[in-house]
Amino acid sequence: MTITYPLSVPTSPKPRKSRLLLRSKVGTAESTFTFSTQKQDHACQRWEIDYELPPMTASQAGAWIAFMCSLNGAKGTALVPEPDRTAALGVATGTPIVDGGSQTGNVLLTKGWTGNTAGILLAGDYIQVGSYMYMVLKTVASETGGSASLDIMPALRSSPTASASITTSNVKTLMRLSTNEMAWSTDELKHYGLSMSFIEELPS
Repeated sequence: MTITYPLSVPTSPKPRKSRLLLRSKVGTAESTFTFSTQKQDHACQRWEIDYELPPMTASQAGAWIAFMCSLNGAKGTALVPEPDRTAALGVATGTPIVDGGSQTGNVLLTKGWTGNTAGILLAGDYIQVGSYMYMVLKTVASETGGSASLDIMPALRSSPTASASITTSNVKTLMRLSTNEMAWSTDELKHYGLSMSFIEELPS
């Protein structure tokens, strides 16, 4: 059977512990004499996610081990869920879509929300456009016609097509394993231990 990427992450059992990290590339140089600093923002960020699974029986661990090995180290990709929540904190009603093509940077113009709604998304909410996840940096209200301008981090990975769907629940992002090592352990009770780390797979 041919493995087709991106894979879906197993849903059971759920990780007992997770860690979400947004890594930014900002160079700094500090003066030896005055402690003043010069900074260079390389305008690049990357999501990283760590999963720690609970102790599992062989039958429970099988799907996770097969998933990990199917990724073949850093070769394959998976759509990895944001680990902390499954729904937006804001109202997030309507059928949101991208408002116009050729958008770049850290502002996304959208439409299709329920009109004239305060807190349609709250600061810290996540959205998914295409295969990538973005954090909303400021609480936003929708306009009367249902449009909303979103300040996001990281910057858009690529220009989304006009009217592309925006997902606000069960958000995922395209990732790969951070290492080529795929390992698991067992104890005297035949419980399996497994953890894995992912880094965002950025467009070329």
